[in-house]
Amino acid sequence: MKKKIFGKLAVVALFLSLLSGCRLLEETETTSSTSATASSNLPQPTKAPVPQILPRKVSDTSPYLKLEWDGTLKNILVDVNQNNPTFTEAELTQDAAKGSWVTFSALDDRGRVGTADALLCESVLKAIGEMKRPAIPAKNPTAWKTNGKSNNRQVKVDGKATWLYNRSHIIGWQLAGDAGTKENIMTGTRPFNSPGMLYYEMTIANYLETHPTMHVRYRVIPDFRGDELLVRGVGLMAESVEDKGATLAFNGYVFNDTPGVTFNYENGTSMGQGK
Repeated sequence: MKKKIFGKLAVVALFLSLLSGCRLLEETETTSSTSATASSNLPQPTKAPVPQILPRKVSDTSPYLKLEWDGTLKNILVDVNQNNPTFTEAELTQDAAKGSWVTFSALDDRGRVGTADALLCESVLKAIGEMKRPAIPAKNPTAWKTNGKSNNRQVKVDGKATWLYNRSHIIGWQLAGDAGTKENIMTGTRPFNSPGMLYYEMTIANYLETHPTMHVRYRVIPDFRGDELLVRGVGLMAESVEDKGATLAFNGYVFNDTPGVTFNYENGTSMGQGK
């Protein structure tokens, strides 16, 4: 049976901690000691890989079309395909001899980001953790502005004032060591960014911390509909490489939304004050 590191009941608690400026340091559920001692013949690089920008490719977003958000923070993320990733054998082991790599897709003709892929390992995450994180550049991803006017504004999330939008990374800093590549930045709501995407990123980080000899294949697929400039959400899936998902496997989706706010995904404008 494929396993997860976190339980989703912890998502709201995680979000509240981060929103209040606290850092989550709680222990999380881990897999068995037998799994943790699995060996790997793949390299363990000691520095973050330089991201590559690849020609844009068409990713299958059809599984996301039937997903509907119920308007609650706890369900800002949902399972896809019964939580089972869909990597092919070739994709799972792609460039495994490198030990770690990250790729982003070239922006399309509307400036929108595309699918990002990575092979992750504990030694690289440790190296990133020792790096000084730079500030996110003030670049404007699609839907950040409309007719030169910012779409960002103050709203309430879980009763607390916060900014509606963040400059969200497709692959977060702690996994990729990338803060400012324009192909890695999209317009995301606060709940989309945290607890949404952060839940999956922390799942991988905690897995690799407890399985330091293992590697994780990771993919993030932005879900743009038609010519819309604001992403509807992202699909995220990951799988442990050496044991083909026996100790880590997930396939999920995070809605780019906020309770109490109505969005125009064509351009990123919105109505409502949140709640």
